[in-house]
Amino acid sequence: TAGVSSFLPRISMFAKRSNLIIALSLISLSQCGVPYREFDPFTLASPNACSSPSTDPAWLASLRITLAASGLSEQLITDNSSLNYYAEDWGHYIHRQPLAAFMANNTSNIATLVRAACASRLSAHPFQILPRGGSGNTGGNTQTRCGAPQVILDMGAMNKVTVNADDKEAWVEAGASWLQFVQATYSQSLRPTVIPDYLSITVGGIISVGGLGGDSARYGPITNQILAAEIVTADGDIKTVTHGDPHFAAMRGGMAQFGIFTNVKFVLMDNFPHTRIFHILIGHFSQVSIASKKLLSLMVDMNGVDGVQCFGVQNVRNSIADAVAPETQLERVNTSVNAILALPQKYAYFVEITSRGTQNSLPSISFISNHLRGLIDPQLVFSQDQVTADWDNRLKLYTVPKLIKLGAWQIPHPWGALYFEASPESESSFDAYIQALDPLTGAGFGLVAIYPLPTLPFLRGEPSSVVVPQNGTYFWHHTLGRTSVVSGTYDAQAEANRAIWEALNGVGRTTIYPIGVIPDIGPSDWSKHFTSTGFQLFTKTKVLLDPQFVFADTRNFGFN
Repeated sequence: TAGVSSFLPRISMFAKRSNLIIALSLISLSQCGVPYREFDPFTLASPNACSSPSTDPAWLASLRITLAASGLSEQLITDNSSLNYYAEDWGHYIHRQPLAAFMANNTSNIATLVRAACASRLSAHPFQILPRGGSGNTGGNTQTRCGAPQVILDMGAMNKVTVNADDKEAWVEAGASWLQFVQATYSQSLRPTVIPDYLSITVGGIISVGGLGGDSARYGPITNQILAAEIVTADGDIKTVTHGDPHFAAMRGGMAQFGIFTNVKFVLMDNFPHTRIFHILIGHFSQVSIASKKLLSLMVDMNGVDGVQCFGVQNVRNSIADAVAPETQLERVNTSVNAILALPQKYAYFVEITSRGTQNSLPSISFISNHLRGLIDPQLVFSQDQVTADWDNRLKLYTVPKLIKLGAWQIPHPWGALYFEASPESESSFDAYIQALDPLTGAGFGLVAIYPLPTLPFLRGEPSSVVVPQNGTYFWHHTLGRTSVVSGTYDAQAEANRAIWEALNGVGRTTIYPIGVIPDIGPSDWSKHFTSTGFQLFTKTKVLLDPQFVFADTRNFGFN
């Protein structure tokens, strides 16, 4: 991500931070506008597109009257040109224009809208609400259904961040982007304990799906970093919730089904100015698995390691040079690199390790190699230093602008995202499936993100709606990031996501990270995700906390 987390290839990630690279980045940003937007209002023809009717339906006319009585009529958006903006998300795959959107300026605005929706559910003209953050998903989950009586709730104006440096805590309004959040904490030499890979998504959006980042290997999902939250319930009440409250448990990872986060209290930790990034090139996924689990088992003692992530990369030299290490570094270890390239497989893999600290405190390549002695080729460990703020924001600063400049970012990419258990059967099935795929790197994409995660940090603290495999000490998160410039392949890519979902379910516990595309997803899929008993509990919680179904079901749980 998604959430997304979202996981994009590191274009020229390990290039030297020379004037040339900086100039290219500024050119990209200039051509896209400053700040650039990840997507523009939808204008292209698409079989998935829909638009608004020329006249108001009865429910919308009624809503206008209600909002006018509260002095909020100007915050209701109904013109086609403005609504086009909401017919888009990260995936550029689904395009459904809503009939209306509401721009909230504060929690009271949201409560007024929710009370109107709740009352309408018992009237002849009911409507529902769909909160929208940065739309960091690829499957239309923050878009309304075509022609449906649903209002997009846009919270972008609610972006205040209040940092309490003494207590290492921060209150963050749900419409704030992660970039706004981290920049406010950097000024106090602090940072959130887990930061997503992409900082343009919003705080409220990511905690509704769980949220992952490099530090999740140590601290778990972003939802576990929350101390308290201000919310609006399904009947329009404003309340502050914390551990022990049913809303606090259900809403974290609850996919916007039980209430609306408006302000969230996070725990913070010390930040350091420099980050060292290690890449370890590895041929086989079985070796990646062993090395990753070794790193995770040592993280408590290896204070110099903050994050562990893995990627599959097309097993050709230029792709490895783009994603793993620049050609100048590869040339120095040609024999080892060529041994990887000679393997009869479409993908090779690399482990990415990040360490933050002062310039003199960062670990060395030998430190990493010694801890993984016998598990990796020490010749294939590469390192690069970056300013921490730049590394945290790497996708927005470098990757996406370059993809926009190349014309690649606008191409539909219906990515998939799953968790699967770290059993030999699941890992073998995953590797076989990935090796059978066409890499589809013509548009600049092609990396497969595979994050090793320990189970324990995901189980600590208050229960939530986040569901991950719990059968072993470790499990994996994967995002299948592929696309193609060839028209007509996009649905086939979405079907590939379903195929791997079914395949992994056949060999081990597998759950959904709900930012991707699984075609025709429905209650039977969610029953597999939650387990049958868990899905019954999720459904009962919906009825308990949102009995009028005020909050729209866009993921086909069967609630509408």
